[in-house]
Amino acid sequence: MDGFKLYVTNTSTIPPDGYLCYEDPDPGFPNIIQTITCNQLGKYVIYYDDKGSTEVSNGNTRVIGPIVELCYVAINGCPPTHYGPLCNTTCPPNCNGPCELDVGDCLLGCTNGWTGNRCDGECHLGFYGNACLEPCSANCSNQKCNHVTGECIGGCKDGWQGFNCSQCLFFFIFEKFNCLVFSY
Repeated sequence: MDGFKLYVTNTSTIPPDGYLCYEDPDPGFPNIIQTITCNQLGKYVIYYDDKGSTEVSNGNTRVIGPIVELCYVAINGCPPTHYGPLCNTTCPPNCNGPCELDVGDCLLGCTNGWTGNRCDGECHLGFYGNACLEPCSANCSNQKCNHVTGECIGGCKDGWQGFNCSQCLFFFIFEKFNCLVFSY
């Protein structure tokens, strides 16, 4: 049925402005039962016929607006924590929300400390936190920190203490961006 289109969209505007899932190029009638796979998130599934239908009466042909009779529509999807053809594969544990229905890529990015399409890689050395954009403290003894929390791994440089080595030790004073031994 030439002109038949199936959209997934977040608005109900006509003509649809969302994701085109399927377009039937055949001029004849479509199969009475169809399975159309469309792995796309949206609020609306819109069946749209931009050609209309023809009606023949007393030898006159007239085009009338799109007419659709749907008896049954089944919209299937996976729960937000699963993906795959049978929805039996769990989304990666470090996704910051749902994952893509086909391959499991994280749709809303990663939780703190993780990177990659499937959030399966730790932050690059020297970085941690949200989107792996936070640099580890320059006061970490080896400039390494926990990729999630930023806590220094291997302790602090001389004169520094604390979770991320940002405090001067007792009997040290902060001067010119360094903790120096206090002398009388």
